Parts: sequence; C-alpha cells; structure tokens
Amino acid sequence: MNPQLELLLKIQSIEMRIAGYEDEKKKLPVRKQLSEIIADVNSMQDMYSRTESVVAKMEQNCNELKKLYEQCLKKYDSVQKKFEAVSDDTPTEEIEQMLSGIASVRHSAEKKNAELAKIKQQLEKASKMATEIGKNINQRKQVYDKLKPEYDKLVAEIDEKINNEKISAKEIEKDVDEGLLKRYKSAESKLNRPPLFELRGSSCRGCNMAISNVVKKKVASEVFVECENCGALLYIAD
Repeated sequence: MNPQLELLLKIQSIEMRIAGYEDEKKKLPVRKQLSEIIADVNSMQDMYSRTESVVAKMEQNCNELKKLYEQCLKKYDSVQKKFEAVSDDTPTEEIEQMLSGIASVRHSAEKKNAELAKIKQQLEKASKMATEIGKNINQRKQVYDKLKPEYDKLVAEIDEKINNEKISAKEIEKDVDEGLLKRYKSAESKLNRPPLFELRGSSCRGCNMAISNVVKKKVASEVFVECENCGALLYIAD
C-alpha cells in the first residue's frame, strides 16, 4: 500500500476514535441526568416566576379590596350616625330611605369583605405554591451540584484521551504530502465524515454506487481519487 495512503488511513482511524470519544461524552449517563435537572429547573423557575406574578397581582387586588371595604365601613358608620340623629318627627318616607341606604351600604361592605376573604385564601394558596416550587428548585440544584464534579471528572478523562489522539494525528500529518493532506481535509469537511473509502470491484464503499471505468483506472494509478457520485476519496487496498 502507498505509504502516504497508510499515513492518511492512520489519521482517519485516529479521527474516528476521537469522534467515538466525543460520542461517549454525549452518552454519559450523568450528562443525561444533568440535562434533565437543567430542564426541570428551567421549567420550575418559569412556573415560579409566573406564580410570583400571580401572587403580586393578588396582593395588589387584596389591598384595593381592603381599602374599598374600609371605605364601605366608614360610609356605613356615617349613614348609621345620621339615622341615629333623626328626630321623632322625621317623615316615614325619609326614614325608609335612610334604612334602605344603611342596608345597601352594609350589603356592599359584606360583599367586599367576602371578596377580600376569598382573595386572601387564593393568595395564601398561591404563596404556598411559590414556596414549594422554590424548595423543589433548591433540591434539584443540590442534586446538580453533587453530580457536576463527577461529570467534570469523566469529561476531563475523555478530553485527555482526545488530546493525546490529536497530538498523534499532528505528528503523522508532518509526514504527509501537503497537497494530499489538503485534499483529505477538504473532502472531510465537505462530507462531514471520514473521507477515505475502499474501492471494491466497481462500487464506492462510501455511497455503494458504481463508478465509471475512467475513475476506476485513475484509482489504480493514484493514491486516491474522488468518487464522481458522493465525493469520497477512493483507494484500492493491496
């Protein structure tokens, strides 16, 4: 086999191992756990934010209802005092109007008080929900903080292997013809995968399609030839 081809195949083999290591990092069980925790925390933080917004709005409504209730009480007291100050010779019609006014104001006060009690109940429920969500967020963050060092250690170990492989590849590249290496890198970038494929019979192992006799003859005399179908670099093994 052509020595230059052997070197390129070694580089490709190293790059495939590197890709395998990168895939190994992505498939680490602890990585999946951390990703799930991050997703959970983001979801809970969004829920917490929305709940806090609801709580703030309820507190505002509660304060407004409280003011309205107090205003109704003051109005009720005022109307009540006017009624108590009515003289005995006040016309019955006027007394009935005052009693009707007292009843109306008292009804408004009771209604506002009932609304206030209801919204306070809702506010308490929403506040408890926000507190519970906050606790869950903290618990998930604690689990994350516990798992992260383990994940970092595993990634560091894999990264060290990747770095060693890259160093080996760089050393081999020094002995490869600059033009061939450039063609190899260009094809690799274009295909986004290992570019070197063996030609078996008349078929490219990269796309499993037949190549022309012209290309087949060129492969026999050159280090590698570009597949006319997929762009892979074809070579003939000894």
